[in-house]
Formats: sequence, C-alpha cells, structure tokens
Amino acid sequence: MVFMAPFRTVRERSTLMSWICPCGASNADSNRFCGQCGKQIAQVWGSPTRTRHTLLGKFFGVVGAIACLCVLIGLFFAALHISNSEQQAAAERPAAATATEGPAAGTERREQVQEAPLPVDEAQFISTLASFKEHYHAASNEFLRSTVRRERAAALERILRGRLVDGWIGSVSSMTTTGDGSGVLSIRPPGYDWITVGTWNNSLSDIGSGTLIPAGSPLYEQVSHLSVGGKVTFAGTFGSGDLDYLKESSMTEAGSMDDPEFVFTFASVRAASAPGDQGSSKRTEASAATNAGTPSRGLTQAGPCLSYAPAPVILSGALTSKTFPGRPNFESIEKGDEPETYWILTLGQPICTIQSEDGLNASLYDVSVLQLLVTNAGMYQTYRSLPGTNVKVAGRLFSATTAHHHTPVMLQVISMEPVQIP
Repeated sequence: MVFMAPFRTVRERSTLMSWICPCGASNADSNRFCGQCGKQIAQVWGSPTRTRHTLLGKFFGVVGAIACLCVLIGLFFAALHISNSEQQAAAERPAAATATEGPAAGTERREQVQEAPLPVDEAQFISTLASFKEHYHAASNEFLRSTVRRERAAALERILRGRLVDGWIGSVSSMTTTGDGSGVLSIRPPGYDWITVGTWNNSLSDIGSGTLIPAGSPLYEQVSHLSVGGKVTFAGTFGSGDLDYLKESSMTEAGSMDDPEFVFTFASVRAASAPGDQGSSKRTEASAATNAGTPSRGLTQAGPCLSYAPAPVILSGALTSKTFPGRPNFESIEKGDEPETYWILTLGQPICTIQSEDGLNASLYDVSVLQLLVTNAGMYQTYRSLPGTNVKVAGRLFSATTAHHHTPVMLQVISMEPVQIP
C-alpha cells in the first residue's frame, strides 16, 4: 500500500521548510531543538528570498496607501479653499460695483430706465397677451383653451377699441422685400421676442389689407435707414380679426397664443429718440404720425407733407357732422337737392400733400379740412358718438374725384378713437 503525503500549499511548504538548524538540518515540526544535533534553533519565517520580497511588498504597500491618503486630503482642502474664495468674491462683487459706480451711476441707471416708458396701451397689450398665454397652458382641455382665446379677444378689444396705436416702442425683428420690391417689416416689443407686430410677408396675403410698404414711398425711405435689432417708435393700425379681435396670422390656435403674429399697417416708423431729446415729445400729432419723413419737397409752414394712398397716415382734429347738397345738382338743398351728411375732420395744424407718382393726386398746401370717407356701414354705428369731440383718425388720403366729395383732400377711415388735444 502506498501512502500519499498530504497535499500542502506553497505557503505551508515554505513555512515547514523554514525551521533551519545551523548544522544544516531542516525540521518540519515546530520544535525549537534540532532533531539531528539537538541544538536549539532560531525560527526564521520563509526562505531568505521569500522573506525579503514579502517585507518589501508590505513596506511599499503601506507607503503607497499613505501617499494616496495624503493626495486625497490635499484635494479636499484645495476644493474647499476654491469654493470659499468664489463665495467671498461673489459677496464682494456687488459691494465693489456699488462703490465704483457711486451715487451718480445709480442716478444715471434710474434715468435710463425712465428714459422711454412704454405707452399705457402697449403695456396693457403685452401684459394681456402674457397673462392669457399662461391661462391657455393651464387649461386642461381644448374646450377650455378655445374659451381662453375668446376671452383674450374681448380683453384686447377693451384695450384697443379703435385698433389704432401711436408712439409704441419696439425693436425691428425683420425687414425684407417681396418680389415686386414692397417692404415687409416686423417689430417686437422690448423684452418679448414671442410677440410680433408687422406687415404681411407676401403680396397674395396682403390683398385687401394694404399692409406692405410701397416701394419708393416716404415710409419706405424712412424704414430703409433702420436696421434689424434697432430700437424704434411706431404708429399705425392693427388689422381686424374675427377670432382675436386683432388680425393674427398664425395657422393654429396654439400658435396664436404662444407666438402671436399680428398684422399691422404702419403709418410711421422712426429710430428711437436719443436720450435727452425733449423735442420729440413736443411734435404735433400729424408730424409724429406722418410717414413722409423729410420728403423731397421739404416741409412747409403749413406742416409736414403727407403721401396719398396706399400709405397710411394718422391725423388728429375736431370731428363734426355737416350736411351738403347732393343729387341731382349738388347745389342747394333749398332748391331740391338731396341732403348728404358727412363727417368732417378739422385739423389743428394744416398739412400739405405730395403728388402721387401716377399724377392722379396733386400736391396741395394749407389743407386743414378733410371729409371722412367711411366705407364700412358698421363704422357709423361704432363711432356715432364721436362727432363733436376731438379724435385721432388712421386712414389713407386721396383727392376728391366725384361730386359727393366736398373737400379737396379726402381721408378714408381705417380706424378712429377719441383723444384729448391740448
């Protein structure tokens, strides 16, 4: 029978072979006396080579662990120092800025904020759109969202009854031309890039609206000196819309509420006045609203020269109702002519007109009385209470051409609203 020695690991074999007597005998047991010579032997763990390697490995392992720990502690304190430095700098920055600016700088900032406040109706217009936009997204279903849109239309009607605005402030968001050279212009209120007020962007959509700026017109010349991003003041009229009260060109209801694009006919667009320009507030209504700018004929003592249709104008004056003799002879009501009653606008300051390119409308001066042409029967009902008051009228000028026209220059009404004239 063969007896197999029990299996021992390398470490066990190394340990058992490590009892070495000076006589050279190896001892496999744990006696401290040599089994050969009987002398006492010293305990040596492992062979010399193995022992040296083991000690060196442990030494370097300990040193490496200590080094890694030191690096981690260093990184932690470095990050803590950087964080404290940034917080201290952030706390000191406002104080330093205040100390640097001083009282004069603070006063200058307040003056800049107050430099060009938004007109009341423009501020209400913006806040209404922003408020109903939030209500629209808060609505839980399509029925409620459509209701919110109708409520917004009613609110806009209360703010802009005549759809006529003047002195509004904004920035030019785009200015291009159509294939025939007509001007396309869009303006956005300051700080509200999701609201757009502008013309149609193509001739087909503009049919019946007349929002595009005619090439060669004084308004076209005026706008040509502007640039995208430039701050401007503008005047004109919003188009009439069924769903939003103001004409809005978005294809979807969500677009109308989130990014409304209102169709607008510009009467005047000017670069915003420079700080301290006090003269701008003293301009007459006709001067502020005209699209003539500085025409080639210049300005006369009678006032700024205005262009005929299709360019829009805004004029202010006293509105009265007057009866004229009509058919058949247009001479005398007492002699049998039918009475014709029209609204007459008497301007506070006379104007002059620029001859149209086709020659059908002549240059005229000292024009102070205009007959209003109201093509929409509903306008008479809407504005029936205005005769006898001062009004602001947006419209288009054209020369008298028939016996029913009783003033040399006529004003076709786009919109009208009461106004106080000093």
